[in-house]
Amino acid sequence: MHSMLERGFVDRSPVCLIVEDNVPLSSALKRVIQKLSFSISVTHTVRGAEKLLDTRLFDIVVLDRVLPDGDGVNLLSYIREHFPQTRVIILSTKMSVMERIFGLQHGADDYLPKPFSEEELCARIKALMRRGIRKDDETISFGGCLLSLQKQQLTTPTKTFTMTPHETRFLQYMMQESTHRISKESLLSFVWPIEYRPMDSSLESLVSRLRKKLRGTIADIHTVRYFGYELMIKGDIHHS
Repeated sequence: MHSMLERGFVDRSPVCLIVEDNVPLSSALKRVIQKLSFSISVTHTVRGAEKLLDTRLFDIVVLDRVLPDGDGVNLLSYIREHFPQTRVIILSTKMSVMERIFGLQHGADDYLPKPFSEEELCARIKALMRRGIRKDDETISFGGCLLSLQKQQLTTPTKTFTMTPHETRFLQYMMQESTHRISKESLLSFVWPIEYRPMDSSLESLVSRLRKKLRGTIADIHTVRYFGYELMIKGDIHHS
């Protein structure tokens, strides 16, 4: 039997995030889903999930509704805004038809009431992964650099970097608007939703990391004083 990776679902080991506050159940879910050749991360809270989502690209999220710091549905808007290709399956004791409709309307790809069978969970995950196959990968280029939005990778003439979701969104915006200066407020709004908006220092730290990745290329993130940033070719005349 071929693994999901061998059958070409993704070009790397598929990655799953389990968000479940019941520790024995989360351990059981990890054991079951690992049989499908997934790499697994586990967290028990909405906030923990947000932090993990910002560190790597997940192919699927297995999400409980009743969590210590809120309803798992509240996480869906964040996932849909920043990671539209990530599939989400809700596992919940809230099993009425109205609750299931509520979860699906808020962005879940599937909704499986508890208790459930191991076989059904695996079948649903496989179905979601099949739905998630992409034949193409949107890429953007600038200054000899290629940004893959699906893989969240930046390829320069000398090296390929794995990007965080926030780094990818920032550079996506800058490349798509490379003929314009972009305000900090616009960048913050594009990279982070309002309810998760960080301090300016987080944006500056992100820019610093990206400048290191772009070092050695002709692309440059130029600071526009008292305004924001501009993506330029080194040597071009600055507008500020």
